[in-house]
Amino acid sequence: EIVTRLVYDDLRRDVKKVLRTLTVIEHEVTGIVGDTAFLMRIRPYRTIDDMIDGVVVTFVDISERKRRESERAMLAAIVDSSSDAIVGKNLQGTITSWNKGAEQLFGYTADEVIGKTISILEHAEEENEMMGRIRQGERIENYETIRRGKGGSLIDIALTVSPIRNSDGHIIGASNMAHDVTESKRRNNDSARLAAIVESSADAIVSKDLDGVIQTWNRGAEELFGYTVEEAVGQSIRMLVPPDRPEEEDEILARLRRGERIEHFETVRRRKDGSSIDISLTISPIRDAGGRIIGASKVARDITERRRAEALRTLMVDELNHRVKNTLATVQSIAAQSMQGVDVDPRFREVFESRLVALSKVHDLLTRDSWDGAALRELLLAELDPYRSNDHARIAIEGPDVKLPPKAAVALAMAFHELATNAAKYGALSNESGRIAVSWNIDGASPEALQMKWMESGGPPVQPPNRRGFGSRLIERGLALELNGHARLEFEPSGVVCVIEMPAPRGGGGTVTNVR
Repeated sequence: EIVTRLVYDDLRRDVKKVLRTLTVIEHEVTGIVGDTAFLMRIRPYRTIDDMIDGVVVTFVDISERKRRESERAMLAAIVDSSSDAIVGKNLQGTITSWNKGAEQLFGYTADEVIGKTISILEHAEEENEMMGRIRQGERIENYETIRRGKGGSLIDIALTVSPIRNSDGHIIGASNMAHDVTESKRRNNDSARLAAIVESSADAIVSKDLDGVIQTWNRGAEELFGYTVEEAVGQSIRMLVPPDRPEEEDEILARLRRGERIEHFETVRRRKDGSSIDISLTISPIRDAGGRIIGASKVARDITERRRAEALRTLMVDELNHRVKNTLATVQSIAAQSMQGVDVDPRFREVFESRLVALSKVHDLLTRDSWDGAALRELLLAELDPYRSNDHARIAIEGPDVKLPPKAAVALAMAFHELATNAAKYGALSNESGRIAVSWNIDGASPEALQMKWMESGGPPVQPPNRRGFGSRLIERGLALELNGHARLEFEPSGVVCVIEMPAPRGGGGTVTNVR
């Protein structure tokens, strides 16, 4: 009858053992129904005549005790396996328990700290204040502080401290649960710093979702467009798009969905008061943790003043170009009238007018780039264009791309005109077999880093002139003064050679151009 109620198959064997040895056997056994548990004792039974006449089996119900022990074991396993540091201490601050999470966080093993005061990790004043609150029955939650690890390193942690009570409800200690917040604190600090930068930026910085609904709106956006953050957030970004640009936002959203970044897109937007404003937009996709595009950030900069300055500059350059051309035309007209009826060498008239034309050409090149400069290659091509032929290599130009400032461009253009005119009359371009090769390079190790060479060959034999004319003086003296460099002419029998050295302006990669 008893055996059938217990999960215990050795009862008969143990009874025989007690009768044989006259000793007491004690076992914990469980019932077959529910979670019942018993402490079972088997002892000999003696009669009044002191004779062994059987055994006495007693059962004490220990079900509640076993349940509590199971719960405690479960909690202990949870504590020990937790990645958080969980530390027990008494009211005097002495460490009584220390889990694996605490070992990983602070670096001490349980053997090194149990029995020592918690002050090895923290300041005594802070510990005294917390224990005072614990004695009052308070629970301290998510208290961010700093603790010191075994090696002396400081660790940012979030701490929860709870009172520990005995069976009578009296507070006998505290449990500390801590987790490392160093990384999350760094991320929060980074986010706060970025948010402060965005909020204080003079540029308008706006974020929107893929439907074009505004999500964030900084102070710069308020000042630029006139809407407050309360008025803008939740509204469509299209409220800023002028009626004559309805498809612009659709195109921007389509490019964003493809993952494109749109940089320095100049356009017009509309303020709250209805006025238009010129802006430069930079738009970038916003991605979630999984890499999906969920929206976009827009940085808008007011370029109204820049546009006004550009318009004024264009107006002034146009006026300058107009006046320069008028001046050249006036000089040409005065010279022509002055030479009428006067015994003037026709060659002088031709040379004078051709120099004015050369000056006009270089001004045309400078005008095209708003007097920002002119390319060395284009100066040569413009001057040598009249001498092109069907010969595949009559004129060769070789060198890296170099952009000359206006002053240098004018000086070199006049020098190239003199060289080309002389070659056409007396040198390599005066017959069918002559050749001209113009080359240049940039030597970064030299103060006069730009080195140019004009070399003629195949023309009539050359003899040094008896005197230096205007063209020679313009090249050798004028270039030296205008370019802060050196220029020399060499009258080799095979052809004229001109070498020019000057400080290098900004330049680029090398190419070879043949003029045919």
